[in-house]
Amino acid sequence: MKPILISSTITLIIGFSFGWLFKSSSHEIQDTPKPITQNTRQNNSTSPSDNDTPPDKPNRPISNNPDRTLRTDPYIPPTSDAKLDAKWLRLSETLSLTPEQTKTLAAIIEKNHPDSSGETSLQDAISTAGKNLEASILSSLTPEQQQAFKDLQNRNLQNQLSAKAMRFYSDELADLDLTPQQREQALETLTQEYQQKAESIPHSTRLLLSNSFLPVTVNTIAEDGFLLLSSLGETPDPQQIAEARRTEIQNKSTRFQNILTPAQLQIYQQKVQESLTNLEQIFPN
Repeated sequence: MKPILISSTITLIIGFSFGWLFKSSSHEIQDTPKPITQNTRQNNSTSPSDNDTPPDKPNRPISNNPDRTLRTDPYIPPTSDAKLDAKWLRLSETLSLTPEQTKTLAAIIEKNHPDSSGETSLQDAISTAGKNLEASILSSLTPEQQQAFKDLQNRNLQNQLSAKAMRFYSDELADLDLTPQQREQALETLTQEYQQKAESIPHSTRLLLSNSFLPVTVNTIAEDGFLLLSSLGETPDPQQIAEARRTEIQNKSTRFQNILTPAQLQIYQQKVQESLTNLEQIFPN
Protein backbone atom coordinates (compact mmCIF):
# COMPACT_ATOMS: atom_id res chain seq x y z
CA MET A 1 0.00 0.00 0.00
CA LYS A 2 1.37 3.39 -0.95
CA PRO A 3 1.75 5.50 2.19
CA ILE A 4 0.05 8.58 0.81
CA LEU A 5 -2.84 6.60 -0.63
CA ILE A 6 -4.46 5.07 2.46
CA SER A 7 -7.20 2.63 1.55
CA SER A 8 -10.70 4.06 1.40
CA THR A 9 -11.88 1.71 4.13
CA ILE A 10 -9.29 2.83 6.66
CA THR A 11 -9.80 6.46 5.71
CA LEU A 12 -13.55 6.22 6.28
CA ILE A 13 -13.07 4.44 9.59
CA ILE A 14 -10.57 7.01 10.83
CA GLY A 15 -12.85 9.82 9.76
CA PHE A 16 -15.85 8.26 11.45
CA SER A 17 -14.12 7.18 14.63
CA PHE A 18 -12.46 10.51 15.32
CA GLY A 19 -14.64 12.93 13.40
CA TRP A 20 -18.00 12.68 15.18
CA LEU A 21 -18.61 14.27 18.56
CA PHE A 22 -21.69 15.07 20.62
CA LYS A 23 -22.74 17.86 18.26
CA SER A 24 -22.67 17.87 14.47
CA SER A 25 -20.86 20.62 12.62
CA SER A 26 -22.66 19.98 9.35
CA HIS A 27 -24.78 23.11 9.80
CA GLU A 28 -21.63 25.19 9.64
CA ILE A 29 -20.99 23.89 6.14
CA GLN A 30 -24.56 24.46 5.07
CA ASP A 31 -24.56 27.99 6.43
CA THR A 32 -21.38 29.03 4.66
CA PRO A 33 -22.26 31.94 2.37
CA LYS A 34 -21.80 31.38 -1.32
CA PRO A 35 -19.02 33.39 -2.97
CA ILE A 36 -20.06 36.54 -4.77
CA THR A 37 -19.63 36.16 -8.49
CA GLN A 38 -18.19 38.73 -10.81
CA ASN A 39 -21.61 39.45 -12.32
CA THR A 40 -23.11 40.07 -8.89
CA ARG A 41 -20.37 42.53 -8.05
CA GLN A 42 -20.92 44.36 -11.30
CA ASN A 43 -24.69 44.60 -10.75
CA ASN A 44 -24.25 45.91 -7.21
CA SER A 45 -21.62 48.50 -8.10
CA THR A 46 -22.87 52.06 -8.12
CA SER A 47 -19.67 53.87 -8.98
CA PRO A 48 -15.98 53.28 -9.65
CA SER A 49 -15.29 54.33 -6.06
CA ASP A 50 -16.72 51.02 -4.87
CA ASN A 51 -13.57 49.32 -6.12
CA ASP A 52 -10.93 49.21 -3.40
CA THR A 53 -8.08 49.09 -5.91
CA PRO A 54 -6.49 52.47 -6.69
CA PRO A 55 -6.50 53.39 -10.40
CA ASP A 56 -2.72 53.26 -10.61
CA LYS A 57 -2.55 49.71 -9.15
CA PRO A 58 -5.08 47.57 -11.02
CA ASN A 59 -5.93 44.11 -9.84
CA ARG A 60 -4.52 41.12 -11.66
CA PRO A 61 -5.90 37.60 -11.81
CA ILE A 62 -3.84 35.12 -9.79
CA SER A 63 -5.55 31.93 -10.84
CA ASN A 64 -7.79 30.35 -13.40
CA ASN A 65 -10.79 31.74 -11.56
CA PRO A 66 -11.52 35.22 -13.01
CA ASP A 67 -13.65 36.12 -9.99
CA ARG A 68 -10.64 36.23 -7.67
CA THR A 69 -8.19 39.10 -7.99
CA LEU A 70 -5.37 40.39 -5.86
CA ARG A 71 -3.03 43.37 -5.82
CA THR A 72 0.26 42.99 -7.62
CA ASP A 73 2.21 43.53 -4.39
CA PRO A 74 3.16 41.15 -2.81
CA TYR A 75 3.92 38.52 -5.42
CA ILE A 76 1.72 35.43 -5.17
CA PRO A 77 2.51 32.29 -7.21
CA PRO A 78 -0.32 31.48 -9.65
CA THR A 79 -2.68 28.87 -8.20
CA SER A 80 -6.26 27.76 -8.69
CA ASP A 81 -7.05 27.58 -4.98
CA ALA A 82 -8.21 30.58 -2.92
CA LYS A 83 -7.05 28.92 0.30
CA LEU A 84 -3.51 28.51 -1.03
CA ASP A 85 -3.51 32.12 -2.22
CA ALA A 86 -4.44 33.29 1.26
CA LYS A 87 -1.68 31.19 2.82
CA TRP A 88 0.84 32.68 0.40
CA LEU A 89 -0.33 36.14 1.38
CA ARG A 90 0.09 35.41 5.08
CA LEU A 91 3.51 33.81 4.59
CA SER A 92 4.74 36.78 2.55
CA GLU A 93 3.25 39.18 5.07
CA THR A 94 4.83 37.44 8.07
CA LEU A 95 8.29 36.87 6.59
CA SER A 96 8.46 40.02 4.41
CA LEU A 97 9.34 37.91 1.39
CA THR A 98 10.71 39.40 -1.81
CA PRO A 99 9.18 38.17 -5.09
CA GLU A 100 12.36 36.17 -5.73
CA GLN A 101 12.15 34.48 -2.32
CA THR A 102 8.50 33.66 -2.88
CA LYS A 103 9.33 31.98 -6.18
CA THR A 104 12.15 30.06 -4.47
CA LEU A 105 9.85 28.89 -1.67
CA ALA A 106 7.22 27.83 -4.20
CA ALA A 107 9.80 25.62 -5.93
CA ILE A 108 10.97 24.19 -2.60
CA ILE A 109 7.44 23.33 -1.48
CA GLU A 110 6.64 21.75 -4.83
CA LYS A 111 9.80 19.62 -4.68
CA ASN A 112 9.57 18.29 -1.13
CA HIS A 113 6.68 15.84 -1.09
CA PRO A 114 6.43 12.64 0.99
CA ASP A 115 7.70 9.53 -0.77
CA SER A 116 4.74 7.74 -2.35
CA SER A 117 6.66 4.71 -3.58
CA GLY A 118 5.50 2.56 -0.68
CA GLU A 119 9.02 1.76 0.46
CA THR A 120 8.55 3.61 3.75
CA SER A 121 5.64 4.03 6.13
CA LEU A 122 3.37 7.04 5.85
CA GLN A 123 4.68 8.50 9.10
CA ASP A 124 8.32 8.12 8.05
CA ALA A 125 7.61 9.52 4.59
CA ILE A 126 5.98 12.64 6.02
CA SER A 127 8.65 13.07 8.69
CA THR A 128 11.54 12.78 6.24
CA ALA A 129 9.97 15.11 3.69
CA GLY A 130 9.14 17.58 6.47
CA LYS A 131 12.75 17.71 7.66
CA ASN A 132 13.99 18.34 4.13
CA LEU A 133 11.32 20.96 3.54
CA GLU A 134 12.07 22.85 6.74
CA ALA A 135 15.83 22.82 6.12
CA SER A 136 15.42 24.04 2.54
CA ILE A 137 13.06 26.83 3.57
CA LEU A 138 15.34 28.08 6.34
CA SER A 139 18.36 28.06 4.03
CA SER A 140 16.54 30.42 1.65
CA LEU A 141 15.73 33.00 4.34
CA THR A 142 17.75 35.71 6.06
CA PRO A 143 18.54 35.25 9.78
CA GLU A 144 15.71 37.61 10.68
CA GLN A 145 13.30 35.73 8.44
CA GLN A 146 14.45 32.40 9.86
CA GLN A 147 13.53 33.58 13.35
CA ALA A 148 10.20 34.88 12.06
CA PHE A 149 9.53 31.48 10.48
CA LYS A 150 10.29 29.65 13.73
CA ASP A 151 8.06 32.08 15.62
CA LEU A 152 5.32 31.36 13.09
CA GLN A 153 5.70 27.61 13.71
CA ASN A 154 5.43 28.06 17.49
CA ARG A 155 2.53 30.48 17.22
CA ASN A 156 0.67 28.24 14.81
CA LEU A 157 0.98 25.28 17.17
CA GLN A 158 -0.27 27.25 20.16
CA ASN A 159 -3.19 28.57 18.13
CA GLN A 160 -4.12 25.03 17.10
CA LEU A 161 -3.94 23.80 20.70
CA SER A 162 -6.18 26.65 21.87
CA ALA A 163 -8.61 26.02 19.01
CA LYS A 164 -8.86 22.31 19.83
CA ALA A 165 -9.49 23.09 23.49
CA MET A 166 -12.20 25.59 22.57
CA ARG A 167 -13.88 23.12 20.19
CA PHE A 168 -13.99 20.46 22.89
CA TYR A 169 -15.37 22.98 25.37
CA SER A 170 -18.03 24.12 22.92
CA ASP A 171 -19.09 20.56 22.06
CA GLU A 172 -19.06 18.95 25.49
CA LEU A 173 -18.89 21.51 28.30
CA ALA A 174 -20.65 24.65 27.15
CA ASP A 175 -24.08 23.58 28.50
CA LEU A 176 -22.85 22.74 32.01
CA ASP A 177 -23.18 26.32 33.36
CA LEU A 178 -19.51 26.57 34.33
CA THR A 179 -18.24 29.52 36.33
CA PRO A 180 -15.48 31.66 34.77
CA GLN A 181 -12.95 29.94 37.02
CA GLN A 182 -14.18 26.48 36.02
CA ARG A 183 -14.06 27.44 32.36
CA GLU A 184 -10.48 28.64 32.69
CA GLN A 185 -9.46 25.46 34.52
CA ALA A 186 -11.14 23.22 31.96
CA LEU A 187 -9.51 24.98 29.02
CA GLU A 188 -6.13 24.82 30.73
CA THR A 189 -6.56 21.09 31.37
CA LEU A 190 -7.48 20.46 27.74
CA THR A 191 -4.64 22.59 26.38
CA GLN A 192 -2.08 20.78 28.53
CA GLU A 193 -3.40 17.42 27.42
CA TYR A 194 -3.23 18.36 23.75
CA GLN A 195 0.22 19.85 24.31
CA GLN A 196 1.53 16.50 25.56
CA LYS A 197 0.25 14.75 22.45
CA ALA A 198 1.55 17.48 20.17
CA GLU A 199 5.09 17.19 21.51
CA SER A 200 5.45 13.83 19.77
CA ILE A 201 5.16 15.52 16.36
CA PRO A 202 8.13 17.71 15.31
CA HIS A 203 7.50 21.16 13.85
CA SER A 204 9.00 19.99 10.56
CA THR A 205 6.49 17.13 10.28
CA ARG A 206 3.61 19.51 10.92
CA LEU A 207 4.57 21.44 7.80
CA LEU A 208 3.12 18.58 5.72
CA LEU A 209 0.03 17.69 7.74
CA SER A 210 -3.36 18.74 6.41
CA ASN A 211 -3.61 21.80 8.69
CA SER A 212 -0.18 23.18 7.73
CA PHE A 213 0.16 26.95 7.50
CA LEU A 214 2.28 26.46 4.39
CA PRO A 215 0.61 26.55 0.95
CA VAL A 216 1.36 22.88 0.26
CA THR A 217 -0.53 21.04 -2.46
CA VAL A 218 0.19 17.48 -1.34
CA ASN A 219 -2.68 15.67 0.40
CA THR A 220 -1.59 13.86 3.56
CA ILE A 221 -3.47 13.41 6.84
CA ALA A 222 -4.51 15.42 9.86
CA GLU A 223 -2.73 15.39 13.21
CA ASP A 224 -5.20 12.94 14.81
CA GLY A 225 -4.75 10.52 11.94
CA PHE A 226 -0.96 10.79 12.18
CA LEU A 227 -1.06 10.06 15.92
CA LEU A 228 -3.43 7.14 15.35
CA LEU A 229 -1.19 5.50 12.78
CA SER A 230 1.83 6.10 15.02
CA SER A 231 0.17 4.26 17.89
CA LEU A 232 -1.63 1.49 15.98
CA GLY A 233 0.53 0.91 12.93
CA GLU A 234 0.28 1.67 9.22
CA THR A 235 -2.93 -0.26 8.53
CA PRO A 236 -5.01 -0.54 11.72
CA ASP A 237 -8.11 -2.70 11.46
CA PRO A 238 -11.57 -1.42 12.45
CA GLN A 239 -11.51 -3.09 15.84
CA GLN A 240 -8.18 -1.47 16.70
CA ILE A 241 -9.56 1.92 15.81
CA ALA A 242 -12.76 1.25 17.75
CA GLU A 243 -10.76 0.22 20.80
CA ALA A 244 -8.67 3.38 20.60
CA ARG A 245 -11.86 5.44 20.39
CA ARG A 246 -13.37 3.48 23.30
CA THR A 247 -10.35 4.21 25.50
CA GLU A 248 -10.47 7.87 24.54
CA ILE A 249 -14.14 8.15 25.53
CA GLN A 250 -13.64 6.30 28.81
CA ASN A 251 -10.80 8.63 29.77
CA LYS A 252 -13.12 11.58 29.35
CA SER A 253 -15.31 10.54 32.27
CA THR A 254 -12.69 11.42 34.90
CA ARG A 255 -10.95 14.27 33.08
CA PHE A 256 -12.79 17.07 34.90
CA GLN A 257 -13.77 15.42 38.18
CA ASN A 258 -11.67 17.94 40.17
CA ILE A 259 -13.23 20.89 38.32
CA LEU A 260 -16.94 20.10 38.07
CA THR A 261 -19.47 19.99 40.88
CA PRO A 262 -21.18 16.64 41.56
CA ALA A 263 -24.24 17.68 39.58
CA GLN A 264 -22.18 19.01 36.67
CA LEU A 265 -20.07 15.88 36.66
CA GLN A 266 -23.16 13.68 36.52
CA ILE A 267 -24.50 15.58 33.48
CA TYR A 268 -21.13 15.37 31.76
CA GLN A 269 -20.67 11.66 32.47
CA GLN A 270 -24.13 10.95 31.06
CA LYS A 271 -23.04 12.57 27.81
CA VAL A 272 -19.86 10.50 27.82
CA GLN A 273 -21.90 7.34 28.36
CA GLU A 274 -24.17 8.23 25.44
CA SER A 275 -21.12 8.55 23.22
CA LEU A 276 -19.81 5.21 24.41
CA THR A 277 -23.20 3.55 23.83
CA ASN A 278 -23.25 4.86 20.25
CA LEU A 279 -19.82 3.38 19.65
CA GLU A 280 -20.83 0.02 21.11
CA GLN A 281 -23.79 -0.18 18.74
CA ILE A 282 -21.44 0.12 15.79
CA PHE A 283 -18.47 -1.82 17.15
CA PRO A 284 -19.62 -4.27 19.89
CA ASN A 285 -16.95 -4.91 22.46
